[in-house]
Amino acid sequence: MRKIAGLLRPQQGQAVVEYAPILIFVSIVALVALRVIGNWSSGNFETVAGFFQ
Repeated sequence: MRKIAGLLRPQQGQAVVEYAPILIFVSIVALVALRVIGNWSSGNFETVAGFFQ
C-alpha cells in the first residue's frame, strides 16, 4: 500500500503540469469568444468579420 501511495503522489503533481497548457488554451479561447460576442452585441459586424478573415 505504501508503494502505491508513493506512486500516486508524484502523478498528482504531474497532472497539474499536464493540464496547465489545456487550461491556458481554454482561457484564451474563452476570452476570444467573449470579445467576438461583445462586438456582436454592440453591432460591430465589420470587426467580427475582420476577426475571422
